[in-house]
Amino acid sequence: MRLKRLLYFVANHLGELWHTLAHTCGADLTLFRLIFSNFSYFALTSLPLTPPWTRSTLQQRLAVPIQQSDPITGDGTHLERLEAHRLQGRSVRAAAVLVLLIEERDGLHVVLTQRTDHLSDHAGQISFPGGRKDDGDVDLIATALREAQEEIGANASEIEIIGELPRYVTITAYEISPIVAISAPQVFTADPFEVAAVFSVPLSHFLNEKNWKRDSFFRDGLHREFWAVPYVDDSGERNIWGATAGMLRVLALHLRGDL
Repeated sequence: MRLKRLLYFVANHLGELWHTLAHTCGADLTLFRLIFSNFSYFALTSLPLTPPWTRSTLQQRLAVPIQQSDPITGDGTHLERLEAHRLQGRSVRAAAVLVLLIEERDGLHVVLTQRTDHLSDHAGQISFPGGRKDDGDVDLIATALREAQEEIGANASEIEIIGELPRYVTITAYEISPIVAISAPQVFTADPFEVAAVFSVPLSHFLNEKNWKRDSFFRDGLHREFWAVPYVDDSGERNIWGATAGMLRVLALHLRGDL
């Protein structure tokens, strides 16, 4: 926003230059000033305020530390959600998801899944490929890659890990580590038991603030608030909300420089 105000200031003062020239040269350049001033404003303020997102620019941006971004990820802070589970006698389990960005011709796309309706946790919802940490996983990156291979057939040898987002505690008592990765286009095959569909959404959709909204529901007698970012494709409207939207929100704000 500061840069936009600066560009607006520069554009207006460049326009005023034409007014000065009109008096100095004795010519009526009012029309030229008006055209130039408006052109400068719209041209300058329409310049992208973030770089085009590529593998290298993403790596550079994600190398900048992110502060824990509660409460924008949902309702309550990270510590408050942990404490709520403790008070209810719940053990919070470690988990990881793969925030996989695909290098398509029209830019980066985020890979998402539609979960099957019979699952015990988050049935029918949209999520990243991922799941709980197994004893055989050396770390949470291994968890994310393994789950992505099992759920959508992602080829780990083609995937480059480029960063990690702040952990997210879900109402189902998982503490999720979002592992950000990038890959050339792959052919995905959904595990029919867990995944009803695999699809992707342009990263630009999440970077556009107009696509975001706050929503809420009541659960266990409590009013819960969350972020949602609907997306429409050939299959209809994809309702991306809750934990998945919360993690995408952090990614978008960080890339936009708003964290």
